[in-house]
Amino acid sequence: MREPVAINCPVGTLVVNLQYSELTVFSDGNVSHVVWIVSACSNPAHSWEWTPPIGATTQRFTLSRGELHQLQRFLDGPDVTGMGSFMNAGPGVGDYEIEIHRSGKVQSVDVTSLSPRGSDLQRDPT
Repeated sequence: MREPVAINCPVGTLVVNLQYSELTVFSDGNVSHVVWIVSACSNPAHSWEWTPPIGATTQRFTLSRGELHQLQRFLDGPDVTGMGSFMNAGPGVGDYEIEIHRSGKVQSVDVTSLSPRGSDLQRDPT
């Protein structure tokens, strides 16, 4: 997610704060949600490589058995298993990289410029 800022940054650096969020759901139902910000005026050449810095905000919680089962059913459904990358043609609420670990492989879904009101998403909201 990009947050506008009112800073005069040097040419070649980020002119907005970039907010990163990493949500991990483990097979036992434990969940880790980490949030951090790459500050404006940072070097954009390495912004995609960012890993959560020490001191990043972390929230941990556990899904109930029912919630975990419902999530697993959703992820194993044909709409999700057949999903590919999704790229919208306009400004959206953010970019996402989704990884779903399946037996022996990882399903990767890249979402670029997600626009909840976009026509493609309205046709198939999966």
